[in-house]
Amino acid sequence: MTFLNAAQAISKMENNIKIVRFKDNLDVVCFLEEQEDYTYNISEPMIFEIRNSNLLMQHWLPMGMLKENKVNIKIEDVLCIMDPDNEFA
Repeated sequence: MTFLNAAQAISKMENNIKIVRFKDNLDVVCFLEEQEDYTYNISEPMIFEIRNSNLLMQHWLPMGMLKENKVNIKIEDVLCIMDPDNEFA
């Protein structure tokens, strides 16, 4: 991979960072890709919480039991998708 291709790949990944709010009010920050079968592919999902001006994050998926930190979710399980600000992403 050339330097330019690597930079383009990193830029594309940064543009795919989203905050997904599920219908059960769970918020997850992740890399998000929309699929053609009415699902989203999310990878590297992290649950986050802000306490006393501190950002706390933890893995959403059981990392020790999975080959990849990735999952497909149904569009109808999602309440909304938000873009994080540059400092958060």
